[in-house]
Amino acid sequence: MVCMGSDPASMLLVGESLNACSPRVSQAIADRDAPFIQALAERQLALGADTLDVNAATGTGDEAQDLTWVVQTVQAAVHLPLMLDSADPHALRAALAVHEGKAMVNSVNGTQSKLASVVPLLQEYGCGVVALSIGEDGIPCSANERQKVAERIIAYLIKADIPFPNIYLDPLIFAISTDTSAGNMALRTLSGFKAAFPKVKTIVGLSNISFGLPMRRLLNRTFLSLLLDRGLDACIADVLDPAIRATALATEVLVGRDQYCATFTRAYRSGMFKGA
Repeated sequence: MVCMGSDPASMLLVGESLNACSPRVSQAIADRDAPFIQALAERQLALGADTLDVNAATGTGDEAQDLTWVVQTVQAAVHLPLMLDSADPHALRAALAVHEGKAMVNSVNGTQSKLASVVPLLQEYGCGVVALSIGEDGIPCSANERQKVAERIIAYLIKADIPFPNIYLDPLIFAISTDTSAGNMALRTLSGFKAAFPKVKTIVGLSNISFGLPMRRLLNRTFLSLLLDRGLDACIADVLDPAIRATALATEVLVGRDQYCATFTRAYRSGMFKGA
């Protein structure tokens, strides 16, 4: 079993690559190809991931069985709690029953049906949760409206005794290629969340910003720096880009989030910046 060997920066870095949206990962799940899944988990860990997002929604198999298999397979290789990425509460329950340690559920939103189906799992298993600022009427068009949805979600979660440290708000990132205001919208929403909900953490799916454009990794890393300057706490990202963790560490030094530059210098001495 591989264990996390480096000191994490204050930002939680979540590896995104164990996702059935990838044809190769989807095939590996269908074939029960444990060596491939475990090697991908170990590689993300070696490149600086603090935890891993796992998605087994292949669209062809039994998602509850598939997600359970992925969780057990990954945790047999890497000693990490996982982020369980599923829209199916039955699959989440099955995976949580075999998960070792404190999992995170990705995700809930502000619709009554989603909250009612997922929150009991959070209560039973003590999970963390990613909360998307999506309401009954869909995705709000303004930062203020997204904040209002977030307020309702937080009120529901707190009433259900979900502690603040377990809640990660997602301001929502969309492709800049189809909406050139998407980056600014995410930054404004994130800033609003940090001001309005200081006890709640924030998280983004970083790679959404660069979809459809060349030089995706450059765009992702640059946007990550801007988000960290606004106070981002966690990020689901392509950690197979060897420079993504380096960018996070360097930004945290420059914006004063790494006291005495201690995490940055430890990472340098460990060789983490090779290839960055």
